[in-house]
Amino acid sequence: MQPVRGLQLSGAVTYTDAKFTDYVYNATTNYTGTRLTKAPEWSGTASVDYDHEFGSGLGLKAHADYAYRSEYWTVVG
Repeated sequence: MQPVRGLQLSGAVTYTDAKFTDYVYNATTNYTGTRLTKAPEWSGTASVDYDHEFGSGLGLKAHADYAYRSEYWTVVG
C-alpha cells in the first residue's frame, strides 16, 4: 500500500488454533486440547518505508518494523 509518494506500508496478521488432539503423557497427565508449544494464538507484523529524493544526489530513506505475538507456552503443561 502506498498512500503517499515515497511512503509504503505493509503488514500481516495470523490466527492459529493449534492444539494437541490426542496427547496422553501418562496415566495422570493428559495434554489433549492444550495449546502447542511456541504457537501463539495471534501474531502480526507491520512495516513502514519512506524514500524521498531531495535532488543533487541527496535523499532520505527510513524503515521501521513492528512485530507482535500473543502469549504462548514454552513447555507442555
